[in-house]
Amino acid sequence: FPLVHNLELKDVDYSAAATLQDVALPDIAFDRDLTEGALALKLDRSAVQVDGAAKLAGVPVSLAWRQSLDAKATVRTHYQVKAALDGAQRDALGLGALDGLLNGTALVDASYDLGRGKRGRAAVTIDLTAAALAVPPIGLRKPAGAPAVARLMLDLADDKLAAIPEATLTGDGLDVKASARFDATGLSGLAIDHFIAGDNDFSGTLARGPDDGWRIAASGKSLD
Repeated sequence: FPLVHNLELKDVDYSAAATLQDVALPDIAFDRDLTEGALALKLDRSAVQVDGAAKLAGVPVSLAWRQSLDAKATVRTHYQVKAALDGAQRDALGLGALDGLLNGTALVDASYDLGRGKRGRAAVTIDLTAAALAVPPIGLRKPAGAPAVARLMLDLADDKLAAIPEATLTGDGLDVKASARFDATGLSGLAIDHFIAGDNDFSGTLARGPDDGWRIAASGKSLD
């Protein structure tokens, strides 16, 4: 067949597939190492796709990664991780701050889409059914075995948290919906659409003023 001297990559069809075993990658996320990876890799003109299972800081996870090769794609990179996390596993991933609030195993399903301009959006769903949840200062309690699901949507810019457009917690006797915004110094505002838990049934806002003081407004049927 005739050779084409000016052939460009975009005019070439190609694909590849591979099975990877015992994959290890240092400092892949949260300064934690990925080990014991059993991954399937696929490559074609549109994207690189990796799926499989591994351990992150010794915690078993299932994962998926897709890297678009289309320069015009709205979402260039997509990650998804699923894991069942007990207290020790949360500590291993640097989530020990939850130990005083959460007791038991939580099922986590998290995804992260990175688009142009280093702007990303993460979505996290946490099944709390098997765990006990207690936040005494706001009267929020849930025993282990009672169904409950938390969902978070997070906007990031340059790998920094810019906003939480929506955070919800639903379950037996629980119905919470809130949003938050952040600036260079941290939390700048919080809006509670509704908070129904225990003896609480209210809505409210929290906003940082120009003098770095906080303005609080609340209304509703009850606030414990």
